[in-house]
Amino acid sequence: MKFYLLMVGIFCLPLCAMTHFSNEEIVLMQNIYHGNNSDLSKKEVVRRLIEDQYLLAQAKILQPKLLKRQSKVGFDTNYHKRRYLLTLFKPFLNSKFVVKQVDSISKKKLQEILGTYPINGRLSKNQKIKLKSIKLISNKLINLTLFEIYQSLSMQNRFKLHQGDESILLQEVNFRYAFRQISEYIKPILTHKNISFRALENIALAEILRSPMQNYFGINQTMHSESIMLVHYEKMITEQQISDFYKDNIKNFKYLSHVKSKAVYFDTHDKAQKFYISVNNAGWNKTVKNAALNDIFRKYHNRLSRKLNSNNWAIQTAFNYPENKISPPIRSPKGHWLVLSNGNKIYELYELNTTTVKYQAKKHIAKLLAKKNYYSGFNKWLKSQN
Repeated sequence: MKFYLLMVGIFCLPLCAMTHFSNEEIVLMQNIYHGNNSDLSKKEVVRRLIEDQYLLAQAKILQPKLLKRQSKVGFDTNYHKRRYLLTLFKPFLNSKFVVKQVDSISKKKLQEILGTYPINGRLSKNQKIKLKSIKLISNKLINLTLFEIYQSLSMQNRFKLHQGDESILLQEVNFRYAFRQISEYIKPILTHKNISFRALENIALAEILRSPMQNYFGINQTMHSESIMLVHYEKMITEQQISDFYKDNIKNFKYLSHVKSKAVYFDTHDKAQKFYISVNNAGWNKTVKNAALNDIFRKYHNRLSRKLNSNNWAIQTAFNYPENKISPPIRSPKGHWLVLSNGNKIYELYELNTTTVKYQAKKHIAKLLAKKNYYSGFNKWLKSQN
C-alpha cells in the first residue's frame, strides 16, 4: 500500500518531488508517535504524515531559511534532523553493532585555531577558509571538516569552542561519525523491510519543520516567536469585525472593578486571631467598635477600586480574597497581620473602544482566519495530489 505525495505549493507552483510512504513506514511512525505518548490511529498517522509534507512543501516556498536553520542562535536544521533519524533507526539496530570513534583536537590547539569569539558572532572569510581546510575525519566513509561542525552548532556551543571546550567538539565529531556508520549499516535492513531511507529523511525533515511552519501560519504558536501570518491577519481586521466580536462575547469582557471591604491590622498573630474569633461570634462592626480599632479601608468609604494604589498590599489582598467572607489572619510582607471582611464584588464591562477589547478581538479573529485559510490551503493541496 503506497501513499503518494506530489510536492507542490498552494500557489500552483511547479512540482518539486514525489514522496511515497509504504505501509511499513506508516507502522514505524505510528510506533514512534505512540512512544511519544501520542495515541494516533493508523489513519491519523497517515493524515499527519501528509500534513507534514504539505508544511515541508510550503517551507521550501515561503520559508526556505528554515531548511538551513530555525534560529540564528540555535543548532542548524540538519543537526536536529540527524538526531530524529537516529530515533527512527533505533528499532532496527542490532545490540552487537558497535561504532568506531576518533580523537579530537586538544583544548590548546582548538583555542589557537579559533582564537577569540567574534563580536558579531560571525567568522571572517579567512577564518572560514581555514576551518574548511582542517579535516577532523577523512576516510572512505566520511570527510568531516571543523567548519562543518562549527556551523552546525548553536551560538552558545560555538562560543564554548572558542574557549577551548574540546568535549563539545569530540562529542559532535563522534556523533557525526556514528551517524554515518549507522546509516550505512541500516540501509540494507530498511530496504529488506520495505522502508525507504530517503523517505525517512523526508519524514524527519518534515517533522522538524512542523512546529515552526505551523507557527508561521498562525495555527500553533510557539513561545517567544511571532507568527508572520497572524500579524498580517490582524492588520486586515475591521472595526465592524471588532464590534461584532464584542457583541458576541460581551460576557468575556467583564472585569472586577470594585470590592466592598473592611480591614484591620494587628502587630501580632495572637491579637489578630482573637479578633477573628470574636468577629465570628459577635460580628464585625460590634467587635471593631468595642475594641476601638481602626478600619484601614474606612477612608475609602469601604469601597475599593482598581484606581487606588496598585502597590497597596492590603487592597490587592481584598481584591483577591473571595467576596462575602471574613479572612483569618493574613501575614503582610512587612510582618503585620491583616484580618479583612469582604462584601460584594462589583464587575463592569470594558467599553468597545478600549485597548483591551481591540487587542483580544484582533488576536481571536486573526487566529480564526489563520485556521480557516490554513485548512483551506491544505485541502486544496490535497485535492491537487489526487
